[in-house]
Amino acid sequence: MPSAWKLGGSRQGSSSRNPRSDLTFTEVVRALEPEDEDDGYEPTRLERVYFLLDREACQIKIGWTRDLDRRKRQIEHERGRPMELLGVLPGGYDLERSMHAQFGAYRREGREWYSSEIIGAIAPLLA
Repeated sequence: MPSAWKLGGSRQGSSSRNPRSDLTFTEVVRALEPEDEDDGYEPTRLERVYFLLDREACQIKIGWTRDLDRRKRQIEHERGRPMELLGVLPGGYDLERSMHAQFGAYRREGREWYSSEIIGAIAPLLA
């Protein structure tokens, strides 16, 4: 099982403090990136599977991205409210598809939103 990168629950965007560390969400994402020769910051291109909690709808989104910060902002804009990042796993489409199959019985909205009941099953993966 791949190791997880726990990022905590920043809810107010990339400048909010993570309650589990002293780092902002953006600082954690940057720390996960390989070092570049270039001094300018570029969004990470590492593939990862993310778990976002929509507390209001009691749903968890399982998706994959190469730009976690941008994807989180997009979903918050689409839903019209902040999402809580539960954590991420290294991996891309294949791992995401595997997670979708594993939790298929809990699917709620669309094909990537699941009942928050899965939180007990995903917590050990993100520990």
